Amino acid sequence: VEPSPNENARSRSSDGDSRDDLSVRSETGDLISRQFLEYCSYVEVDSESSSWTRSIREFNSTEEEIAFYKSEIERIQQKDTKVGRRLLEALLELGICYSSIDENEKAEAELLKVRASFEEVWRWDHLASQAYVKALAQVFEALGKKEEAYELYDAAIAGVSRTLGREYPWTIELMNNAACLHYRQLDLERARTLFDEAYRAKRHVFG
Repeated sequence: VEPSPNENARSRSSDGDSRDDLSVRSETGDLISRQFLEYCSYVEVDSESSSWTRSIREFNSTEEEIAFYKSEIERIQQKDTKVGRRLLEALLELGICYSSIDENEKAEAELLKVRASFEEVWRWDHLASQAYVKALAQVFEALGKKEEAYELYDAAIAGVSRTLGREYPWTIELMNNAACLHYRQLDLERARTLFDEAYRAKRHVFG
């Protein structure tokens, strides 16, 4: 997995020069500097308004948590063949658990099951939908599937925009996080476009 920009910012180049300015030259020769990133509030966002409230159950280990959700999924499926809210929540929790211990192939498998039905069950204006997008995008990135991660964020931004509006905080958050993904992949032109749009929306909404 590529180190995060913040980790890059703390690193030093091989010739000993500090890289704290995060300056990177794009293909067109434009310099993206620390000042530009600060202007865009460059940080991946997980705002309070869109944070998934996970289970309040306490587990002694991630392995115990995984075993619980696997058992819960089996129990739900035995009772009801339809894909409903409780099953999707359990699949989401299981995917997040696998991701937390870098079992990304298993995480992807569970989160793709969520992908198949979440829009029908939750729609884009549900907190769990935002959690699913962030979790699956992170897994895609960890597996080197950057195009899939880009497409997921594009679909999420479009879906939330249609449902809640282009300047809704969740939409802005998704644009900001997508920009961070593009930046980490050195797709600087697209990162700049998304940062600019997120910044303009923030300025318009919050002043």
